[in-house]
Amino acid sequence: MKLMLAVTVLFLVFSAQAQTGGKTAAVDDSDLKSTEQQWVEAYYKGDGKTLARFETDDFTVIANGQKETKAEQIAEVERRGPVGVPASNTEEEIRHYGDVAIITGLSGGANVRYTAVWVMQNGQWKVVHLHYSMAA
Repeated sequence: MKLMLAVTVLFLVFSAQAQTGGKTAAVDDSDLKSTEQQWVEAYYKGDGKTLARFETDDFTVIANGQKETKAEQIAEVERRGPVGVPASNTEEEIRHYGDVAIITGLSGGANVRYTAVWVMQNGQWKVVHLHYSMAA
């Protein structure tokens, strides 16, 4: 009788694990996507103040082999001013690693491949690094 009870309990435990083991909760990326969109729009508008709000203090960008700090990027963006409107991204993928999200994709209009590293700080998404180059 004890053996049958043990087998039944084990069966129920394994059944419950099998039912939930393959399921993963869908991550809601709407806040991250909204923040990313505002950041990109600020870049195109030449809005350094908004860029600064979305970037970490140690933010860096590498574009076609050239590295810029946050201060250098913001100064350049404010100096040049608005440059149109951003194109929709294609092939975009978001991967999460705890409080870090990596976004990779292709900017449709400019034919630019990019990787952006975002971190959750004090309940807000901040971009810590951007790397982009012309797609082949």
